[in-house]
Amino acid sequence: MHAHRIECRTTDADVIAIRRSGAPRARKQSPAHLALGLAVRGLRGQQGLSQEELGHRADLHRNYVGAIERGEINPTFRVLLKLERGLDVPLVEMMELHDRLRSRRGER
Repeated sequence: MHAHRIECRTTDADVIAIRRSGAPRARKQSPAHLALGLAVRGLRGQQGLSQEELGHRADLHRNYVGAIERGEINPTFRVLLKLERGLDVPLVEMMELHDRLRSRRGER
């Protein structure tokens, strides 16, 4: 999809500011958030990327990637688009994997 690397501009100070600003966080690890996290982790693993490498490619902090994978935050659409770019996988494929993971667990 994208041949060039994206320079990561998110710093630890940015992460602290995001936390203080009340960025969308899941109140608890809902089945939907956990399934999304498993989908991201699985796609990242298939490509042999570390959380740090994915963060760099997606212009997200590695801790933010980890929080998504653990189902701890509610990522915005903009963040999902960044993950699409970082994973070089169409968003629809990421959501289809999310749906399959949820249906395996008997959730909808």
